[in-house]
Amino acid sequence: MSEKILVIEDDSAVITMLNGALTSIGYQVDSATNGVDGLERLRSKQYPLVLLDVMMPRMDGMETLRQLRQFTTVPVIMLTGRDADTDQIKGLEDGADDYILKPASIAVIRARVRAALRRSKKPARPEPPILSFDQGALVIDQVKAEVLLHGVSVELTPTEYRLLMYLVSNAGHPIDHREVLASVWGHGYETPEVLKLFISRLRTKIEPDPGNARYVLTHRGRGYYFGAEPDAPSSV
Repeated sequence: MSEKILVIEDDSAVITMLNGALTSIGYQVDSATNGVDGLERLRSKQYPLVLLDVMMPRMDGMETLRQLRQFTTVPVIMLTGRDADTDQIKGLEDGADDYILKPASIAVIRARVRAALRRSKKPARPEPPILSFDQGALVIDQVKAEVLLHGVSVELTPTEYRLLMYLVSNAGHPIDHREVLASVWGHGYETPEVLKLFISRLRTKIEPDPGNARYVLTHRGRGYYFGAEPDAPSSV
């Protein structure tokens, strides 16, 4: 039986359209018409992906996103209106992995869903399994896909984790925003503002002092890079 993607959307016509778009690429659809019911489904079942509308009754998409990020890192694509720039920014800041502007073509929906699923299933680099920085102040366990800051687990979304690992794998080398977007999000993402938001979120979560970054650094005019060297393996 094919996997089910959860659609949280109050418009029955949009649900029908999404159901057709997703079943055509091998996925079934579970749906909820508001955030309250959507959260109940997420607590009772694991999904590979969530499509989440912003404007809904009972609980809107932003509050739903905030609450689901308290217990799951499932990839989330927000469904927003074309004129709702603030919704897009707020959604990305609060933990969404991508957004689709409504109305969108079925081809765009399929492409975005495929890209999100492909990113979420990309395996972590197997060697070395654990990376440590600053004498264990920051630890990345690649087997568990877990990040620890001073021994405390840091909750990263799948996209935040992929961004961190991409920067770590190119530590010390500034990378142009276009290359980062293509490598982490996939080809077709050309918006540097999206990357800036994720860089800011990543700093807030892993930097001891986000205003004086130690790990995720900016090289003016050249891009972003990871600025710390790993500890010797024996220090972990």
